[in-house]
Amino acid sequence: MDQQGMGPLSETSGAKREQTANEARHRFMTDLIERAKKRAKRRMKDEKGEKGITYVDLRDAR
Repeated sequence: MDQQGMGPLSETSGAKREQTANEARHRFMTDLIERAKKRAKRRMKDEKGEKGITYVDLRDAR
């Protein structure tokens, strides 16, 4: 796991743990933003059509 070859030092393990937490938070935020973009794009597409059916209503109809 240790790519820098520093050895099992307490400082590097703490920094690494913080980095992975930041990466997880970053991945979570980008996933949220991507889902919001898709939702907004779908909503705009629905508003262009005559029927204002949202994706949730379509899924509930099945």
